[in-house]
Amino acid sequence: SDSPTLVNGTIVDTLLGDLLDAANPYVTTSTCAATLATGASCAISATRTVLATDPDPLPNTVTVHYNPDGFPNDISDSDTHLVGLVHPAYTLDKMCGPDSGAVGTLITYTIIITNTGDVALNRISATDTLLGDVTAAFPASLAPGASATIVLTRTIQSSDPEVLVNQITTVYQVNGLPNQLTRTDACSVTVLKFCAHSPGFWKGGDGVQRWDEATDLLGG
Repeated sequence: SDSPTLVNGTIVDTLLGDLLDAANPYVTTSTCAATLATGASCAISATRTVLATDPDPLPNTVTVHYNPDGFPNDISDSDTHLVGLVHPAYTLDKMCGPDSGAVGTLITYTIIITNTGDVALNRISATDTLLGDVTAAFPASLAPGASATIVLTRTIQSSDPEVLVNQITTVYQVNGLPNQLTRTDACSVTVLKFCAHSPGFWKGGDGVQRWDEATDLLGG
């Protein structure tokens, strides 16, 4: 209780910089200052987004220095924490078959999803521009290296455009983390439109004016 107050304090982090700097963009809350009374404690909260250039594992060391008030002694301590980094990724490929058809043709959509990262992924949603919410058709979780094939079908409708584009969007989340990854792929089908052709009003294909013959009920 009779120890002198600590003064001239510095708190420096290898990733976050000077934690006593009021302008430090990483610091969210702090009760620490350059002076620390005997028996007192303080706390600093800070956040930082992992960068693509960060090493794996990511080391993080904070070092504190204080002087006892009135003495030259350097009172110092440090602590280090390692964060293991994960590299989430997955691919989404969509194929249509057949690539053309008339109204009533059944189109099969084959979707392949593959976890190409090093961490498990959990399903959030899957939405198709033609089929709507197809989340239930996709695996609830996907382990690293795992792949799944989803087959969906739809019949060409009379209201469909000549080039029928079908797009799928999936969202998966890193297992145990808030990170979400979105992937999109699309394929298209040509809708064949058939027309009835008349032989023509004046020339019916054989050079005869069909509607002006004497046998025509409207003829003279």
